[in-house]
Amino acid sequence: MRNILVVGLYIVLFIVYNVQSATLTPAAVTLSNVIMTPPYGATSFTVTFAQGQGQGAIQGPLDARRITLQDADTLAIIPLTGATFSSSDGGISWTVSKPSGFSPSTTTLKASFINSPPSICSSPVSLASVSSPDSVVGTGTPASCTEAALTSAIASGGVITFNCGPDPVTITVTSVKNVILTKNTILDGKGLITLSGGGSTRILAIQTTFDKKLPRVTLQNLAFTGGYTTDVVNTGETNMGGGALYRLGGAFTIINCDFYGNNGPSTGQDVAGGAVYSVGGDDTVIEGSVFYNNQCSNGGAVGNLGNNFTLYNSLLNGNRASGSGGNPG
Repeated sequence: MRNILVVGLYIVLFIVYNVQSATLTPAAVTLSNVIMTPPYGATSFTVTFAQGQGQGAIQGPLDARRITLQDADTLAIIPLTGATFSSSDGGISWTVSKPSGFSPSTTTLKASFINSPPSICSSPVSLASVSSPDSVVGTGTPASCTEAALTSAIASGGVITFNCGPDPVTITVTSVKNVILTKNTILDGKGLITLSGGGSTRILAIQTTFDKKLPRVTLQNLAFTGGYTTDVVNTGETNMGGGALYRLGGAFTIINCDFYGNNGPSTGQDVAGGAVYSVGGDDTVIEGSVFYNNQCSNGGAVGNLGNNFTLYNSLLNGNRASGSGGNPG
């Protein structure tokens, strides 16, 4: 019987994490270590952390990738890539756009800042070169970065980049995008691209055969959210693991990617990986990535079966392995 490695709420390899939290209210009210202006009704807001002030104060420089804002009814996870940073009086502040559709029902929210994990361990991988892409998704505007353009690029394989403008862009898919393993493939989002399953579909499936060790798929500088497979109770379909990404065969590298809010089945034996399930083939290497608030029966964040798995300089926080016992979880 092959061994299964699950990385979820309780099992952590090479993990360094740093999440700051505080309670926020609008209209420039100071609560704990946070000042927030202007009110949420505006199109943007500024958050200022002052070091050493109250619970959760930052004891050092902030390198935040994302901010999460949450009340009882609404959750927004906002990328900070491209935000404007400034520093005064030992604090750090920045401005990001309020997400469309985010209308909290209360005036008191919970905010968490997710930092980039520091490089503690020597990693065997580095960012792949994308200077000569085979395909480019988009022609310079957010509107040009469509699901159809993404589908076409993935079908061709090779080096794939994005040209969606200077600001962060989310591309929501309505069906899983199948990466056909005929050649090495690289997807690079330049830190600006989020791929979303919209809470209704897995985002990417990379499939060949269990024993095939090549080609290699590399995902770098991307974010994945809203991936979903099934909620069938005690499912026996192990390939339903990997709410955002499922990989069968080949080789797999993930560098500097974020995975948040992805969901696999809540119960089921050997169903693993709320965000990623990697099965067979050659090695699975994850470097400098963040897994936040993902869920599956086994391995709230990552499931791995039948290959060498290494995880470097990454953050796992708030993921949940929801199964119980050996069967169904």
